[in-house]
Amino acid sequence: GPSAAERALLPDAQSAPFEFLEIRNVGIRRVNLYGCSFDAGQPASALALGAVSLATGECAVVVRDLRRFRVRYGTNAALKVAGAWTDGELGDNGEAVALRARDGSVLQSFAYDAGGAWPGRADGGGSSLEYAGASWSAAAASNPASWRSSSEFHGSPGADGAGPDARAVINEWLAHTDLPYVDAIELYNPGPTNLDIGGWLVSDCV
Repeated sequence: GPSAAERALLPDAQSAPFEFLEIRNVGIRRVNLYGCSFDAGQPASALALGAVSLATGECAVVVRDLRRFRVRYGTNAALKVAGAWTDGELGDNGEAVALRARDGSVLQSFAYDAGGAWPGRADGGGSSLEYAGASWSAAAASNPASWRSSSEFHGSPGADGAGPDARAVINEWLAHTDLPYVDAIELYNPGPTNLDIGGWLVSDCV
């Protein structure tokens, strides 16, 4: 959902307009996304992408609302925006997503979910859903083990996520207590520098 600062700029802000999808060129040649499209209803009724060129390893984003996206993530010129959908939204409880080439062939098709073994922190807890699989097959992309919750709050559109955050670890916890003791969790900083944990939150979602 929107932060206080975002609400100040966008008084009517809700969580859905900040949604985005990130597309990466995993091939060995430069590709142009012009004419690529998402199947109807996944996530919008109709969405064709613009003429955005991606070198090997480069990313572009497709966003729900460009103005709100830029309020949250800035106007970095290096962040390529391939398109924006004008209606519909990504299903909070999961859905199928299909990206097609200009000739209609399927580039990638998979389904994600929000329950079971799927990373929980990406289901409204502030993280994006990041792909961490070893291959790009439909079966791998539909496997919850291929995905992780981003360490970066709100994700890292247009850039690689840092992956699992080992700056602090849960070192000890005390549960099922009787007064005067109270339940407690101890955090430990294993790194060489001071760590400001103000604003962090502890959750039972992974």
